[in-house]
Amino acid sequence: MGTDEKGFYPRHRASRIRPPLRSAFAPSLLVLLFALPVAVKAQFTYTTNNGAITITGYNGIGGAVAIPSTINGLPVKGIGSKAFFKNRNVTGITVPSSVTNIGDRAFSRCTSLTTITVTALNPNYTGLDGVLFNKDQTTLIQYPAGKAASYTLPTGVTNIADFAFYYCTNLTEVTLPEGVLSIGSHAFRRCRKLSVVTLPFSLKNLEVGVFSFCISLTNVAIPNNVRDIGSLAFASCTNLAIVTIGSSVTNIGEAAFYYCINLTSVMIPNGVARIGDSAFFCCWGLNNISVPPSATYIGEWAFARCIALTNVAIPSTVAAVGKYAFSDCSEVTSLTISNGVTSIEDCAFGNCSSLTTVTIPESVNSIGEEAFSGCTDLTAITVAPFNSSYSSMDGVLFNKDQTIILTCPEGKSGGYTVPDTVTNIGDSAFRDCYGISLVTIGNAVTRIGDWGFDSCANLESVTIADNVVSSSSRKSKLV
Repeated sequence: MGTDEKGFYPRHRASRIRPPLRSAFAPSLLVLLFALPVAVKAQFTYTTNNGAITITGYNGIGGAVAIPSTINGLPVKGIGSKAFFKNRNVTGITVPSSVTNIGDRAFSRCTSLTTITVTALNPNYTGLDGVLFNKDQTTLIQYPAGKAASYTLPTGVTNIADFAFYYCTNLTEVTLPEGVLSIGSHAFRRCRKLSVVTLPFSLKNLEVGVFSFCISLTNVAIPNNVRDIGSLAFASCTNLAIVTIGSSVTNIGEAAFYYCINLTSVMIPNGVARIGDSAFFCCWGLNNISVPPSATYIGEWAFARCIALTNVAIPSTVAAVGKYAFSDCSEVTSLTISNGVTSIEDCAFGNCSSLTTVTIPESVNSIGEEAFSGCTDLTAITVAPFNSSYSSMDGVLFNKDQTIILTCPEGKSGGYTVPDTVTNIGDSAFRDCYGISLVTIGNAVTRIGDWGFDSCANLESVTIADNVVSSSSRKSKLV
């Protein structure tokens, strides 16, 4: 009553009434007094549960916003997840004493927000220098996204909440004091101007996406107490050049340094057991990597498209080299696979176009499809003599008893005569062997697999016996 349907304040003229009030004007004053809460209420969307209000959204004009302590006579107890998310007009927020729960990312990405104030009597939250904390100031909950320049966390803080600094695009430098134990998921994600981060020795873990998309960050030292670098922790930090990883780290999570295209130097300490999938994917500037003897797992795409990498050594402790783990590492010229490795998975070294030779140790019992496809300079694959699953002859990879040709290296050139022991030319066995010009297939061969001679562009002549009873319908390409 007394407002229009959009909830705005009613139009009225400035009153000239002086005490004592004349009775004729008293009803108008009462209308105005009751209209104020209605207008405030109209700025918010909310839910009611068990006699308490939770603010779920804000549709007011912005500026400094005071959250009411009651709506319709019911206490406002909560501010829901993403209630003010991405609001660009709010500059300040005051949280009343009635609010006991603030949801995830309630004030995230409010790019004009510079201060969050909490009423002194609030039992669960407090504000300090415009920053939102829990009551005892041990957890930093939200740093206003519009707050500028550098920031040093106060002494006593032990935790930084998930998304606490998310999208703080004006933040340039942050110092975490000793005593901080954990930094929540995505805490500093997309802090685009953040160039300096000081991490304390007390820190134990870096959670998922914690510094992802911090495109101005150039140098990071991960303290010695940190044990786990979470997935996507530094993903797409495109100017990150130097990383020092502390001695206690045991796990480098999936895509932890994904697309750090200017990363040139990282030392993986002995103690790291797991290098996750895509951990260093597209680190174009990384020219040297040492996988420590503590490593047991190299994930899929772990070092794929590290186009400056020249040397790769896989220690004996690694059981399997994951799918595409080093694919598209086009400058790798030296590859050492230690005895102890049991599996080289599909396309693990695909498109390593500068690799010239590969030695398979005796421990390997599984080589995936196209493990060395696209290695256009590869002229020889050599298998250790005591390998129980594979063998080699004249640089070509066979099964143990040499009845199946598995892979002819793509850099091999000239003529090739299939040994008399061979009965089966495997799928894709000579695929992309551009330098092969002549092939003689012996009488024992009864099968030529799918894509067996596909894309042998310079193959001029093939001699094949009449007793080949099975030849692929899918581009064996015998010419």
